Amino acid sequence: MEVASRRDGASVARALRALAAEWPFALVFTTASIAVILVSLGGLKHGLALLAASLLLGSALRFVLSPARAGLLAVRRRGVDVVTMALLGLLLLMLAIVADTM
Repeated sequence: MEVASRRDGASVARALRALAAEWPFALVFTTASIAVILVSLGGLKHGLALLAASLLLGSALRFVLSPARAGLLAVRRRGVDVVTMALLGLLLLMLAIVADTM
């Protein structure tokens, strides 16, 4: 019994370490999720701006962090990831700026 409880504790600790290693993705995903909720509740301009900020944050984190630290943000080569997220973030930011005039 005692050995089984130690294994369970070790597996929980290992799972928490693995989850903590993915903090960049969790931060970007949480921010993007809040943005989608804002848009669905009728705050189009603020939701788009937050979604753009989320993508720009992801781009900056991918640029600064090593591939091992970037975790799930590292999908392709660093340059491709950074440029893709930055362009999408800028396009969404421009859309948020002109959202009132549409």
